[in-house]
Amino acid sequence: GELTKTTKCANRECRIDNKFKILKKSIASSSVMAVIGILRTVILRYMEYHVSYDEYGKDWNFFLTLAFVKVLSSMVLCVFPVPQNSWILSIIISVGYQIALSFFGLMATLEGGVGGVASHNNGIFNANREGICSSVGMLSLYFAGLSLGSLIFRKRSTLS
Repeated sequence: GELTKTTKCANRECRIDNKFKILKKSIASSSVMAVIGILRTVILRYMEYHVSYDEYGKDWNFFLTLAFVKVLSSMVLCVFPVPQNSWILSIIISVGYQIALSFFGLMATLEGGVGGVASHNNGIFNANREGICSSVGMLSLYFAGLSLGSLIFRKRSTLS
């Protein structure tokens, strides 16, 4: 989580005004991470290497999370194009995610699978529910880091 937050502090969303240009660039740059994530999954499956499903699920991994968060955040910023106020989005996402976990059964879904089927072999979402849902928390950290970065890199005027 900290890696996501700290790398987003210095990201270009803090400094570029054309959000659709950012969306195009984020899709291009995140495609590299997505390819690495897919290759990692394929190679580990080919080698029959044991992978714990507890953190990300069966096929999902950190690279896919970064790619997903990058593209999703750029889409959100096209709608809400004020990165310095992205701390509001961070809080809304965090509170909404916690409410979904606590009151709307998301925790039971994460622990027991969709429809109570805990198998990681029952559909793509069920196989990767941990990683997909954790991307929401990473998205919240992304916006917190983006807000921090917009404060750090804001244009300052000097007194003469």
